Amino acid sequence: MLRTEFTDFTAPTGATSLKGNEFARAPHQTANVSVDWNFHTGIGNGSVGTHWNYTGHYFYLVSNEKASALQQSAVWLGDVHASFRPGNSRWELSGIVTNITGNRYLAQVLPYSATSQTFTYQYSNPRMFLLSARVDFF
Repeated sequence: MLRTEFTDFTAPTGATSLKGNEFARAPHQTANVSVDWNFHTGIGNGSVGTHWNYTGHYFYLVSNEKASALQQSAVWLGDVHASFRPGNSRWELSGIVTNITGNRYLAQVLPYSATSQTFTYQYSNPRMFLLSARVDFF
């Protein structure tokens, strides 16, 4: 459990004290879970697995703005993957699905203009399906 708090911090303009605010991009909780299984069959070797990451709520700015576009809700992100190598061959096929839940979340928020209070937003990658083939030459 992470708890952050400014004990003595004034905004660059000098007008606003941020004492007591949380640090930007500092979630209270994070967790990672991974499961991988390697197996051997009569026709080859393979593996399957999944990886999950949890990030709790956090603010994007040290001012701890309450607007939903300036804070990130808790989010789970996960992927699944599999690979197979037939017998003693020199090639292997692999596949992965990233962001399996299809969660769309803000990955970054940056101030664009302090005078107009506008921001630049960057969103996460969508669910992606990736296939790859590998050949060992040596």
